[in-house]
Amino acid sequence: PLSIDNFGTYNAAEGEIRMLWAQAGPAALNEAAPIFRLRFQVLESGALLSEALRLNEDALPAHAYNSAYAESEVQLQFLETIATGNPSQGEVLNLEAWPNPFGESIVLQFSLPQAGEAEIRVYDAAGRVQFSKKADYAAGEYNERLEIAGNAPGMYLVELRSAAGRAVLPLVRVDK
Repeated sequence: PLSIDNFGTYNAAEGEIRMLWAQAGPAALNEAAPIFRLRFQVLESGALLSEALRLNEDALPAHAYNSAYAESEVQLQFLETIATGNPSQGEVLNLEAWPNPFGESIVLQFSLPQAGEAEIRVYDAAGRVQFSKKADYAAGEYNERLEIAGNAPGMYLVELRSAAGRAVLPLVRVDK
């Protein structure tokens, strides 16, 4: 539902990006669903994005409202991925998950730099496969909702494998 018009980039040279979304009618969104994503290109090493990017409520209050017009917290979520592949050719897998911690289901978002077979596996803390899906994908970005309601709360790992490499992300399942 957002476009470039929702972002104030007039002060981007100073490291400031503002975002505002308001509409007259309701918008149906899943719980904890992201409404936009920012991607950054690393120009030099030495710092984490989570150390450089923050909400500044002095400039613009961070408010969100649910369908009952009750105020909700706005937060930045930084997801760490471990990826392999051939970065010099741009063939790196991206893997993100939300919400994390999750209750009964979680959305995996991933991008594949090339077409081909890819496999998603979820492992429990003992290394047992709790979920597996193998499919042929075109190059591009994907969202996959995983229903993991029957599994016990605890730590899990999700793994994405393709010809471009492997990405692993830790997950936490909680009772809701």
